[in-house]
Amino acid sequence: ALTEQISSLIEKISETVHESLSNTLPKENLDDLAVTLKETRSQKASIHEIVDRLDELGQTKMVDTRALQRQTDLVDALKELNWVLSNGPTGVGRANYGLYFTGSNKMTWAQQYPLNNFTAPTVVQWQSSAPEQALGLINSHIRHQIDNLKLIRRAELEAAGKYDPAAHDLEIATLDWEKLTLDERGSIPPVILIGEREDINSAGWQSLGKLLESELPIKIVLLDHIAPPAKNAVHNLTQSYTGLLNAIVMKQAMVFQGAINEPSHLAKGLLNGLAAAKPALLNLYAFSEKEHGAEATKAQAYANLAVNSRTFPLLYFNSDKEHGFLNGSIDLDANRETREDWVTEDIPLPNEESL
Repeated sequence: ALTEQISSLIEKISETVHESLSNTLPKENLDDLAVTLKETRSQKASIHEIVDRLDELGQTKMVDTRALQRQTDLVDALKELNWVLSNGPTGVGRANYGLYFTGSNKMTWAQQYPLNNFTAPTVVQWQSSAPEQALGLINSHIRHQIDNLKLIRRAELEAAGKYDPAAHDLEIATLDWEKLTLDERGSIPPVILIGEREDINSAGWQSLGKLLESELPIKIVLLDHIAPPAKNAVHNLTQSYTGLLNAIVMKQAMVFQGAINEPSHLAKGLLNGLAAAKPALLNLYAFSEKEHGAEATKAQAYANLAVNSRTFPLLYFNSDKEHGFLNGSIDLDANRETREDWVTEDIPLPNEESL
């Protein structure tokens, strides 16, 4: 969308430049133009030579060279920006997001080059300072994109014939996050922070909460196997849902909980969460061969059990859709038998009986 917008602005400003130059040539009386072309010594002549000769004959109209120079420079800058976004030095253009992996050494796969050949700038670091570093990264994304948006704002005014350097230069120079439109905020590449839910303690939830109330496009993806030690299961689950509920109560971020047993719900949550120009918390059920003591082929069955037992209910909360109190914004419809206390299901057992 951004490259299409820039291409349109290039075309409009180029037409303005073309019109300004064509207006310098005589239209009412072409005799002087014909004489000028005959007197041109070479077969090829620049527009500057022709205009200079017509000027000597008094047949040119005044042209604002300062505005013309500003417009041509702007077109060149827009073309360069379009190239950076769509192609760039790598041939694939600017990355659509930045990745930050954090967690325990269980996520060593993320460090195994070239098996982790990410197509976006990626930080892989096992430290508890991830929220603070993610905040620094998203601010650098914003700072970089605002420079591009300043250029685009100038171009929009120029294309509309409304650009006044004295009135607009200071306004554009002071552009910051607070002054961006919703579409402009949506053009900023988000930072996606990926970690394991197991590694987050109470202090970690507090740090994540600061990110989720910031209005910045930071997406927190938690991989949750919900297989805590037997002695600590209740505390572990309570801590997890306290974190989710706190994020909902702040009414700033999108909050989503999904699993592979409902793929359409999972896809909707991921797409909406990553595309929104605001923070998002995406808690995803992640089957673990080690933690569950089962083969990967059992992942679907475990996901069904996690969701249908109400241990890991499917949840979608979007603060933009709020009406009334919070319950009007919380969507639980992807779960089975949402109006019942429990889901009733026949589970086949190995001895050909069912439970």
